[in-house]
Amino acid sequence: MRCAGVVSLGLLAIVGCGDNAPVVVDMTTRDLATPDLAAIDTKTLCDQACFALSSCGDFIDAACSPGCQSAASSFLTCVRAADTDCNALAACVLTSACGGRGPTGNTSCHTAAQCEAGCNTVTPGPACLCGCVGQLDPHHAIELLVNNSCALARCASTCTAGPAFNGVACNACFAMMCADQNAMCQ
Repeated sequence: MRCAGVVSLGLLAIVGCGDNAPVVVDMTTRDLATPDLAAIDTKTLCDQACFALSSCGDFIDAACSPGCQSAASSFLTCVRAADTDCNALAACVLTSACGGRGPTGNTSCHTAAQCEAGCNTVTPGPACLCGCVGQLDPHHAIELLVNNSCALARCASTCTAGPAFNGVACNACFAMMCADQNAMCQ
């Protein structure tokens, strides 16, 4: 089991790991019942989206709502359209993190995560990682987002892009700290 490094690109980061994946957000819960998503303010929209993502599995991003609130209008439009659909919201996050290139392929979460793991040790960086995301079937977006968010949250010292990035150490940390998340990435 190998994992890709985390590339922090605003709202979240792209990370990949081996065989499996899930979701957990550290934020207060909000009521998801909103009569008109188009009419709600950005903070409420983002709070609701992050709560929805946290309800989808083991998504981990303590800065989810603030990151969402400061994101580009195209991201907020995507979130508004996604409503509380787990895969649609996850696809918005992955698309935003990859500069507009989101999951449009037909691969499984497992295959996309293995691709990211290869990037981690061979060609670290957003171009490679986002290429893997682009191959993902959008119906598996939440699985990959959960998988990736775990490495950023639990292995930040070795998995965050930058001078301290260490693909081998990131993979090892992910294998130890994110086994449950990885197990859900099929």
